[in-house]
This record gives sequence, structure tokens and C-alpha cells, in this order.
Amino acid sequence: MTKNYIHAGEAAQYLGISKDTLYKKCQKREIPFYAMSKRNYLFLPSELDAFIASLRVAPIDDMADDMLQRLGK
Repeated sequence: MTKNYIHAGEAAQYLGISKDTLYKKCQKREIPFYAMSKRNYLFLPSELDAFIASLRVAPIDDMADDMLQRLGK
């Protein structure tokens, strides 16, 4: 299976952020990347999708349903 890596410019566009912000997130290890050299990073779109999904904030209704389920009601 071939992995389709993308470069930083494409990753920034994919995420809707600036390239500078992307590099800062990489330096803070907030986003998955492959360091080919000091500022030559590669990214997998599937990993960027997982990163985006991890940022999801549940609506209050989902949280209330979850609490009721935990309480057995």
C-alpha cells in the first residue's frame, strides 16, 4: 500500500491554517508529522483527519445523554 504524503504547504491548506501556524503546532508536537529535515515535514492526510476529529467538542445534548447513560437512566 502506497502512502500519499503531502508537504507542509498542502497540509496547512488542508487544515485551513497558515504554514507558520502549522510549523508551530509541529514544534509543540500538537500535530502528527514526519521530519525529513529541520523544516521539511511530511504529513499523511489520514493522520490530519484523525487530528481534526480529536478536536471535536461534543454538543451539550450529547454530554447530557452520556451522563444519563452512565447513571443508568
